[in-house]
Amino acid sequence: MKKLGSAMASVLVAVAIVGSSTAAYAAPAPTAPAGTTQQNNLAAAAPNGLLYVYSDDMGRDVTYSDNQSQWPTGWNNQVDQLWNNGFPGSKDDVNIYDYPWQNGAYACIGNGDFWDLRNDDYVFSWVNDGASDWQRDPLWESVHDRGTSHKWVDWCGNNNS
Repeated sequence: MKKLGSAMASVLVAVAIVGSSTAAYAAPAPTAPAGTTQQNNLAAAAPNGLLYVYSDDMGRDVTYSDNQSQWPTGWNNQVDQLWNNGFPGSKDDVNIYDYPWQNGAYACIGNGDFWDLRNDDYVFSWVNDGASDWQRDPLWESVHDRGTSHKWVDWCGNNNS
């Protein structure tokens, strides 16, 4: 837990330096497999208002405190783990979209949840009303190695905001 505390401090310093609306690249990746002590420690960590998006291909994570219409170059469709360490309350869940600009099918990671996507257990479950066929194509597809944008929302469900 001591190591996790220093990681959180690093993230907070990085966010303070970079600015709250910009991605920070300082935190070590939350790479624990499901059910391990390290993952349990991550889940027990104090909320810091950040979404962690980890990529094996990139070898690190990127963190966000706000909505992003498009993840940085190289991060699209490279997602292996997600951790929502946002503050509980309003806008504490996060929609992960298959397309840029919060478009297409999406999955929603609840506040405090950690997803290891490598087992293909999490899928894009929703799409906005009026979505065209191309936006519906990713429905029920795995979130692993997908995702290009996200939005903080009040609750997980269809057509949430």
